[in-house]
Amino acid sequence: MTQVTVEISAEAVDVYDAVAIRLADAVENGAFKVLHDEEGRRYSVGWSTFLTGAYYDFEIQPLGARTRLLASLEVKGIVGSMISRVRRASDQRHLETIVEGIKELAESEDFYRDDESAQDDDGDDEQDDDQADEREGG
Repeated sequence: MTQVTVEISAEAVDVYDAVAIRLADAVENGAFKVLHDEEGRRYSVGWSTFLTGAYYDFEIQPLGARTRLLASLEVKGIVGSMISRVRRASDQRHLETIVEGIKELAESEDFYRDDESAQDDDGDDEQDDDQADEREGG
């Protein structure tokens, strides 16, 4: 099993969202299925065939305003066990790349700015619509 641990300057719920966003394409357009989905705590995806399978697990641990992310990649199956021994170094780099993307997304100002503008839009849209109706005489 390959593992990576990192501390992220973001709250656990935001790290969880970043994990889900980062893995969304593999789930929506690939062979991966969500195996565990505990908001703010854990997110796991995996795929498998008779010969091999890959399982990614992301455990999220709150540390106040920071969060520890423990990521693991396990390759299983008849062929998977042999492949994982040969590919250990490349699997490590691969998982580090995924975790770095999650960290960058969770710590990104744009990630929060989009969140805040969505919240602002939710409250202001009705008021803006009402004002537009008043101007139009409706």
